[in-house]
Amino acid sequence: MPRGPPLTDNEKGQILALHHQLLSLRDIAQTLERSVGAVQRFLKNPNRHSRRRAHVTGQKITVGQEKALIRKACSGEYSARDLKNKMDFPIAVRRVQQILSSTPHLKYKKMVNAPMMTVRHRENRLKWVRRFIGKGDIFWNKVIFSDEK
Repeated sequence: MPRGPPLTDNEKGQILALHHQLLSLRDIAQTLERSVGAVQRFLKNPNRHSRRRAHVTGQKITVGQEKALIRKACSGEYSARDLKNKMDFPIAVRRVQQILSSTPHLKYKKMVNAPMMTVRHRENRLKWVRRFIGKGDIFWNKVIFSDEK
């Protein structure tokens, strides 16, 4: 539920005066036609209510930049931090994550931390495949593959 308008200086003074008269929070709220929570928050920390909320200036990237970010993310090769650094946008990593999570066709998947396959690894795999590719069904029916070490 959204909060109402901020308390005016007049209302703040009235709250303090009524509170010094030992009125309950509910009575103060009814007198000023404000919520009990607003009165309670002000009395808990009067200095906090003197500050104004930060003004949000809007998007820091354009629609085209956002589309380019999503396009780059679709490859699945980059984390949000990598995308932010690679695209060099003036937004935080958290904002990149928010943009990607609001995109309906992208699903979050944690990146696997594993070393990349080298050329030597690929060659060894091909050698292994070539060595066993000529074996028949009799051989492969006796083989069991397992994830255990």
